[in-house]
Amino acid sequence: MLITYGLLGLAILSVWFPDVRLSASLRLPAWGVLLLAAIVSGLATGILAPLALPSIVVFIVLAVSAQRVSRRPGAKWLSRLLLLLTMLAALALALHLLPGFHNPRIIDKLVLSPGGAPFTQYLNFDKGLAGLVLLALFCVRAQHRPEFVSAMKRAAPVMAVTLAAVVGTALAIGFVKPDFKFPDITLQFLLVNLLLTCVAEEAFFRGLLQGRIAAFLGNTSSGELAAVLIASVLFGLTHAAGGWRVTLLATMAGLGYGVAYRYTKRIEAAIATHFIVNAVQFLALTYPYLRG
Repeated sequence: MLITYGLLGLAILSVWFPDVRLSASLRLPAWGVLLLAAIVSGLATGILAPLALPSIVVFIVLAVSAQRVSRRPGAKWLSRLLLLLTMLAALALALHLLPGFHNPRIIDKLVLSPGGAPFTQYLNFDKGLAGLVLLALFCVRAQHRPEFVSAMKRAAPVMAVTLAAVVGTALAIGFVKPDFKFPDITLQFLLVNLLLTCVAEEAFFRGLLQGRIAAFLGNTSSGELAAVLIASVLFGLTHAAGGWRVTLLATMAGLGYGVAYRYTKRIEAAIATHFIVNAVQFLALTYPYLRG
């Protein structure tokens, strides 16, 4: 299990690595090589059943086709159709609707905070796969360290305002209360949350959805604002099963993530803002929320 998810995690991180050069004329993306290794390992260990392979292949083919066709002049409607199908396939993976994925449960109904509800954490290969492919093909990323540092500096005020707004609202509505802690599972939880939750959700809602809505609306100021609002509301609605408070807080947080992405034009800013909000809740507040 560790090998499979270690390879998947490295595949996600390797999106920022140079391609693997096999010959003078043949290069492969490092993330693709590592993803293939993760899939083979997953099949060998039973995390993936053979039934998962058609879903994986169809999703990757759709995503690659959508990305390539979008560059072609005169293929506007085909590009939109392929993007829509890619979004639907990514959602199906992220929501665990496709067969053949046996995601192991690594935390089972743990009560971490006094008065807190129990929570469970899975290693979701399907969601991580979706996030990886979307991150690699559709997200604007920093190409070098100075660019990354610049994006983080520009996003810092957005991060601070988002954190203050979400935490303040969560405390005000009685969703959580202060609870400073550093349990043994901290590193595991944060690493899984970063790679399999924050990356996947930001790649979909900001990198793909918000970016394409803004482009559809002409990349004008009003169009970009509409894209932020639409992606944020949809992000909130995907949390509706948790009740109105979760939906409200997720929508507020999504606005912050969307503004960070719009302001910097780099997906790293949205991922970092998302991760900071989640990490602060885990380390300093009731996690996941107060019972009752």
